[in-house]
Amino acid sequence: MALNRFVERHQLTHYFDTKVWQTYDIRADITGFVAQGERLGLVLVECKTTPITIAHISKLWGYCRVAQPSIAYLISTSGIGDAVRSLILSYGRTDILEYHWAHGQDYRSLILAKWDEIAKTIDMESVLPPGALSHPVQIGL
Repeated sequence: MALNRFVERHQLTHYFDTKVWQTYDIRADITGFVAQGERLGLVLVECKTTPITIAHISKLWGYCRVAQPSIAYLISTSGIGDAVRSLILSYGRTDILEYHWAHGQDYRSLILAKWDEIAKTIDMESVLPPGALSHPVQIGL
């Protein structure tokens, strides 16, 4: 179900300052809501079974530019593809992960990681950009 339909169906519209939620015609694999009083933060997660590619990043990046979630994860049981890993680590192109810039605030960036199926958690050694999960994630409500 598209996020805008979900917001309407579950009467979450009052969490938004404007009717911008009506434009959220996106379908992330997992959408989470973090509520604090009358404020709502979104968490988007895309899950893959193949190595993460630029195309996967582009899809989630587009969703993030529309909905501006507090946090966005792209995880794969196969890890991060060589081209993406090289682009970020060898060429320093972490900018391809940035999706939200607000004056006076830290930018928001996609977090890429391999899912460890045995441990049932993110493989912390795989996380890109480096250090993205080395400190507590701020929801930014």
